[in-house]
Amino acid sequence: MKKHRMVTGAVLALTFSIWAASPAPAGANEAVVSVPAQASSSAEASSVQIFPATEVKLTESQQKNLDKIYDILPELGKLNVQYITDPEAEGRWSVFLGKGSLTSSGDRPESSARLEFDAGSGELIDFDFHNPQWASEKTPSPEYAKQKAAEFVRQLLGDKADQYKVGENLGYSGSSHSDDKGNQINWTAASVQFNPLIHGVPLLNWGFRVNVDVAGHITGFSQQDSMQDLPETLFPDPKNAISLKEAERKYAREVQMKLSYRQQQPLSYRMMGQLAETRPALVYTPNFQGSIDALAGEPVEDLGYVLGQPERRVLTGEGKELVARTPEEGVKLLAEKFGVDMNNMELLRRPEDRIDSQEKRNIKDYTWRTPYDLQEDRENPRYVTLHTEADTGKVLNFSVQDEAFRGKEGKITLETARQKAIQFVQPYLEAGSVEMELVSWPLGQFIPSWVDQSKIDRDELPVPISHFVFQPLHQGIPVVDRGYSVSVNEVTGKVVSYVQGGLDPAVELPDAQGVVPAEVAKAEYLKTHPLRLVYLWPEWFGQRPPAPYLVYTPEEALGWTYIDALTGKTVVIEEGN
Repeated sequence: MKKHRMVTGAVLALTFSIWAASPAPAGANEAVVSVPAQASSSAEASSVQIFPATEVKLTESQQKNLDKIYDILPELGKLNVQYITDPEAEGRWSVFLGKGSLTSSGDRPESSARLEFDAGSGELIDFDFHNPQWASEKTPSPEYAKQKAAEFVRQLLGDKADQYKVGENLGYSGSSHSDDKGNQINWTAASVQFNPLIHGVPLLNWGFRVNVDVAGHITGFSQQDSMQDLPETLFPDPKNAISLKEAERKYAREVQMKLSYRQQQPLSYRMMGQLAETRPALVYTPNFQGSIDALAGEPVEDLGYVLGQPERRVLTGEGKELVARTPEEGVKLLAEKFGVDMNNMELLRRPEDRIDSQEKRNIKDYTWRTPYDLQEDRENPRYVTLHTEADTGKVLNFSVQDEAFRGKEGKITLETARQKAIQFVQPYLEAGSVEMELVSWPLGQFIPSWVDQSKIDRDELPVPISHFVFQPLHQGIPVVDRGYSVSVNEVTGKVVSYVQGGLDPAVELPDAQGVVPAEVAKAEYLKTHPLRLVYLWPEWFGQRPPAPYLVYTPEEALGWTYIDALTGKTVVIEEGN
């Protein structure tokens, strides 16, 4: 049976920051934050046969693989082997470690670990370790995290560690455990990237990550792609690259800075979704964040990056509000106002209030899905989510995820979808004539030219959906975190998600009269994002272009940053503990 990951909330992980209240899928209790943010994808694990340790003992080679890790991380040697997976399933095997027996339980979690190895080479593929004694919401400094990660990699790989370069930027990950009394402990860690060196040039988005907590413990390891047998002959020779200075001139020619407001610009961030300090801000952002082909000297096309195209539109709002105080009212509203087929949809659970820490208000979450007892519904489930203010019932957003449209070809044009989005959103805009900046993402229509579509399974193709964000203006400048979002199914022409936007009148935005010239902000951006020579070999659902790209790409600033339009200086968003 096919497996589908349930997605709740509106599809908003796009180029611009958009205000939305979207909880994690049911059962999810782990968060990963990349700094700076990067696109990523995930797939559910395949089913494997599990053998309890009492029935199947480790082979000599398996024990040897495990003993090597015990030597590097002695804490793991204090745990018991609880069960392993069948190495014949996928050419790899996993071992699960823990304290006590497999059936032991308690309010406070015991130490546990999972390690995955290549069944042939014995290479470590994946590892994670949760120790309650190490729980902390603090993270290590970048320098300390890189030092401890490098020490681990040297022990793991020996001299082969010289074939990798430590990435400049860190990611951050977090997980938590809650007991039935509401007590919670949190783990956080910095994630250090190691990229393989080909011809002395790092290959990005390849290699592995090492997780390090605030005390310097190694808590995780994850390999993005196999390090074996990289075809170096396919990699362009860096000797043929244009000079760095020439690349800088060409890159600077592409970059233009754009003004935007943010009502809630974070000044600090915290792991595990905790409230971060914010303030209203006027910022400059670049319109181009791509790469320069180091051989051709031109911007690289077809890498899978999609930028929304903004345009100004004058719309006529009607000032209407949508309200649903109960599940029954929600079903009626979804069917009558939004045209969602709610026949035979089952409410998964009664909604419970949750606190939206950013908006400082209580939210109710509703989720319906098609019944399990019908084969077609198991194969192509449909989910509908609705989020409202708990006290007023005011609708904040809704979304429909329908797997029956995965891989289908769109039947309407982008312009038709755009007009449907405009017609949908106008009743809920403030009453009267209002100018907005409309940003369009035809994400469902994009497939890189190097992809052979005949080799793509239907389940790997996206649902064809176009996304539109209507950003309100202040002093003629878009407020990017207060946009109304509308998504349209390109097959049916129906709206499948909506997020209520609008300016918060209690927030006083900075006066735009004192902004520095765009050229000043551009010089600041180029200074803090110097170019570097790297290889890129993008992947689209298992397919790659015939050869890697050799490109000059900007070095990301360490951590999250933005350029203050009133000073022209870079502001670093600090981690809060």
